[in-house]
Amino acid sequence: MTVWLSVSGIGVGGSTLGNGYGYISTLGGFACDNVVEYEVVLANGTIVAAASTINNDLWKALKGGGSNLGIVTSFTFRTLPLGAIWAGDAYYTLVGGADELISAFYNFTANPDYDSSAALISSFAFGSTIEGQILLDIEYFYTRPVVNPNAFAEFFSLPDQLFNDTALTTLAAFSVQANAKSPGGSQQITFATMFENNLDMLHAAWDIYNASTGAVADVKGISWSLTLEPTVHAITAQSENGLVWTILSATFALEADYDIVSVAANQLLAAIIAAAKARGVYRAFVDMNHAGVGQNPIASYGKENEEHIQQEAKKYDPGRIFQTLMPGGFKIELLR
Repeated sequence: MTVWLSVSGIGVGGSTLGNGYGYISTLGGFACDNVVEYEVVLANGTIVAAASTINNDLWKALKGGGSNLGIVTSFTFRTLPLGAIWAGDAYYTLVGGADELISAFYNFTANPDYDSSAALISSFAFGSTIEGQILLDIEYFYTRPVVNPNAFAEFFSLPDQLFNDTALTTLAAFSVQANAKSPGGSQQITFATMFENNLDMLHAAWDIYNASTGAVADVKGISWSLTLEPTVHAITAQSENGLVWTILSATFALEADYDIVSVAANQLLAAIIAAAKARGVYRAFVDMNHAGVGQNPIASYGKENEEHIQQEAKKYDPGRIFQTLMPGGFKIELLR
């Protein structure tokens, strides 16, 4: 079965065309790495296959190309077997600060003997429903039916745990459970950035986030969450100690508050990027699936990859149908 997606409410198509980073990326890479063949409806109505052996240029461009090239009507994936898993969330207060969490996160991400069955997502959460506190949510995922696996041992010793629903389960059940924790109907603002796994930078990210909460404290229904996702050696060899995907998810009740939250989000993003650059650990990559309105994910792939997607968009959509008539997504024409 294909198991890259994290939440049942997220569509396979959009996520995969963005990259498709998920729970088992440590075992199989991104979802887009595992697409054997796409079936694509081009702007002129032609239906074509794109694979490593046919229309290879289109096949490559669709791996992160978003909605710039055609309408993908079918994906053929290379799959991985997955049976029972151990997964769930643990919540903690942060009254004593985040030092112990940061140390555990750094060691987990930098571990040269990393257990590729293990994945986690660490999120700082502030909001109106938790009375102005900042909580820590650690979402654990282990691809084998092992309770409290040793890969997470340092996290298990974190103090002030409030709640823990980790259990043996299946991916399908866990995805539905995760989706239920993110109900729809709210306004939402996101951004994504990346930096090298670095203790000083992790402390800086926490301090910057902690200071940012005051700007949104009075926003009705606010949920202000900064997520740190480890990108370990099993996924990339580009950094000695691994990389950290950093994602903001801000949800709130009223459209009238959009400007307030947007300004706060832009300030938070700018401060994190500035801190990473000052420490020499900034990475330009922007995850398309969580990028903010003003971000440029395709350019963050590097000049060669950006130009390849631009060239394929010209080749397969010369009339710019997907640039001008199809709403949504990050358009290559607007990224020049």
